[in-house]
Amino acid sequence: IAGAVLAAPAGDLRAIAPWALGPTAGPASWRNDLYVATAWSEIYGIPLDTLVTPAMLPLAEATRERCDVQPDAYPLRDGVTERADLVAFLDRNTPVGVPIAGPLLYLQGDADEQIPVESARATAAALCAAGTVVDYREYPGVNHAGSIYGGDRLAMAIDWMGDRFAGQAAIDTCAQG
Repeated sequence: IAGAVLAAPAGDLRAIAPWALGPTAGPASWRNDLYVATAWSEIYGIPLDTLVTPAMLPLAEATRERCDVQPDAYPLRDGVTERADLVAFLDRNTPVGVPIAGPLLYLQGDADEQIPVESARATAAALCAAGTVVDYREYPGVNHAGSIYGGDRLAMAIDWMGDRFAGQAAIDTCAQG
């Protein structure tokens, strides 16, 4: 692996799950919850109606066919983020604990409406602790999409990958503390 660019990834899933209940979450975050609930229902055999509210069940089913669903309320059933089986799946799907073979360029806005910046910081720290080379860059006032599409970030990410393919070493912000 020459390297990978992460633009506001869902890293620490256990931290993200309850965050979606908070005041800064909204339709974009809730839509992600529907995608995860529907996918996990299929992959892990969990009945979908035990994950999402009855009102959101048709919308969750719609995510199987389209990606433009727009929930107008928090879609998950009460207490679902504390269920032991789901917490185990959150941990299992959180990408930390083992070093990644290539360096990572990790881009995160601190005004992200889908991924809490605290989660991104924890994920980057865990990746560093596992021995992964991480170039973590946090952007003030930047939302989720802006993590890659704002300013010159997309061009910078392409150049960063070009440098990896050219054999240049990546900056490691882990070493900088």
